[in-house]
Amino acid sequence: MQQKDVDLSENPSFGRLIRVVSRLGRVYLHQRIHALGIGPPQFFILHTLYNHPGITQEEIVRRIGGDASTLARTIRRLEKIGYIQRRRDPGNRRAYRITVTAAGEAMRGRLDSLLSGYSEMLTRGFLPEEKQAAWQYLQRMEKNILTALKQSEHVRKQS
Repeated sequence: MQQKDVDLSENPSFGRLIRVVSRLGRVYLHQRIHALGIGPPQFFILHTLYNHPGITQEEIVRRIGGDASTLARTIRRLEKIGYIQRRRDPGNRRAYRITVTAAGEAMRGRLDSLLSGYSEMLTRGFLPEEKQAAWQYLQRMEKNILTALKQSEHVRKQS
């Protein structure tokens, strides 16, 4: 697909373009995740557990977001297929510590490969300095959004 120059004086919608890239990226990832025999929520839980073994269900919810009851069902499914195990937290009998089993660990390479392939696909044809610039621009956009959200929360609290 041929890239065309954009006349920035016409106020192009960065939000729309980011939304389109995000939606297409989700489609790309979901297709590949499903090919591994798991769903996207299971993928993100496993990925979180690889990086934070032994965290609680509540910590998973905080890290990846989403509905707590939906994530609880997804965790039970992962446990049922043998990818994770839940053990009572000795310090808090109501909480469970969740770890990846050997079967879940066997998936790690495939999941890591999927993520690195996704990043590579997104930046295919970029020069190293373009990758760096794109990363910095996206981080600045993230910071702008977070600042705007904090300001709007501050305004709501004053109302």
